[in-house]
Amino acid sequence: MQRIRVWDLPQRLFHWSLAALVFFAWATAEDKGLLYILHTSAGYLIFLLTLFRVAWGFVGSTHARFSDFVYGWRGIRSYLTGLVRLHPPRHIGHNPLGGWAILLLLGLALVVTVTGIIGAAREPGALLNGVVSPSFSRSVRGLHEGLANVLIVLVFVHIAAVLLDWLLTRDNIVRAMIDGTKAVAPGESATPARGGRIWLGLLIAAPLAALGFYMFLMTRF
Repeated sequence: MQRIRVWDLPQRLFHWSLAALVFFAWATAEDKGLLYILHTSAGYLIFLLTLFRVAWGFVGSTHARFSDFVYGWRGIRSYLTGLVRLHPPRHIGHNPLGGWAILLLLGLALVVTVTGIIGAAREPGALLNGVVSPSFSRSVRGLHEGLANVLIVLVFVHIAAVLLDWLLTRDNIVRAMIDGTKAVAPGESATPARGGRIWLGLLIAAPLAALGFYMFLMTRF
């Protein structure tokens, strides 16, 4: 067995940072005080991280790109057939179900954070206060809370799916998302990750960091 590079550093940093921030935002979901400041700050960071991941899905390394893991129906059906037989095919990158789960989680994270920003707009000093009407802000707030709970549920489903895939394929995805490598048997067809340079990640992160600083600066807690 040899280990090959699969996940680049920006992708791994995004993964663990987003996971920690989602649970942190859920745990600090309050309307006032220090917890509100922490919750709002976490929401901003989730929003910016998700934008980064979307951009990285086009310019990142091989297995970080959407083109590598967004499968059509044929690939999904093949994986499901193997899954029903408790012997799903191994994928060096994300498997077909995992790929679509990532798209769903990214899209939901964006919607949750945007609705959170709009839902808070009725509060004095909020980022969009005076831009969004209070009535619209109140109506969106309920949507934000409901979708946030759905996001938490999907995160737990994602964790369960990762553990199931690990059990059935013996592919330690958790370790791979920590050190960026996977074990490959001699003769096994596997494409090492290429591209995804650190400087490119920093180039994308710089304007997003500036946007985040502006958002935080414009919010008067």
